[in-house]
Amino acid sequence: TRPKKHPGSWDAMRQPRRYELYDILEELDETTPWYTIVSEPEEPMLPVEGVPLKERYPWAGELQRVHPDKEEMENSEEDRMAPLFLPLSKAPPPTGRRQRYIERRGFATGKQPPWLNRPEIGYEVHVPHDMPFKKHRQPEPWQMGPKLRQQWKEEQEAKQLAAGGQVADDVEEDDDLDAALDAMDE
Repeated sequence: TRPKKHPGSWDAMRQPRRYELYDILEELDETTPWYTIVSEPEEPMLPVEGVPLKERYPWAGELQRVHPDKEEMENSEEDRMAPLFLPLSKAPPPTGRRQRYIERRGFATGKQPPWLNRPEIGYEVHVPHDMPFKKHRQPEPWQMGPKLRQQWKEEQEAKQLAAGGQVADDVEEDDDLDAALDAMDE
């Protein structure tokens, strides 16, 4: 047993030292919320796929203090890390027979309840049974359902317009306009 402190002695009356920092930390615990949303964009900002690391997140500003080895790994198409938090249409879970030989945890499966994690009709991604599982599973147009393929085409046209290119329909209209102008000159 431990020795008793004599009542009234310095050891018995002594209070533990109280630092100012303890008061500040207690006040912060009471006043600071668990998390704060500073601002939330109207549309979620997704990374630009297929570009080097420093150009992948244009909305994040300049990425500084990235280790050169990490940057080199991320710039390589095979070695870069798998993207997180992409929609099921852009990074489908392991669905082919060959992909399901190994149980990969953490991916959505459409088992129980069956309607919860199943893609909407028209937005499915067909994965052949002999296709291996890869870190980067962006589906090809032939794998997409009809609505997803239409959405993908619209995204590609928007990218072309943003890059300053022309869409095929616009090119035909320009040719017709050029022909009409040539006919007026003659």
